[in-house]
Amino acid sequence: MAEMSRAIRKNLGEHGRRAPTRELPDWFVRLIALFDPAPRTILPYLGREYHVDNLVTRNQLGISFIPPLEAVLASARSIVDQGLV
Repeated sequence: MAEMSRAIRKNLGEHGRRAPTRELPDWFVRLIALFDPAPRTILPYLGREYHVDNLVTRNQLGISFIPPLEAVLASARSIVDQGLV
């Protein structure tokens, strides 16, 4: 998430200036989850690093994906174009 935020800040100029720059520490998310049920759903995923592979999808469907950075920036630009920021 932090990488995506940095990319948005770097590439979207004035529209990207409000993208967050800091991460909440895991202990703080756990503390908040004591009082608010919404963050409780992510507690099992805190502190883990996940890697995904789309090789099977690419091979079976014969499609290619745009690079992750490009996808993040396209999504952010779409949000700006729709006037949601």
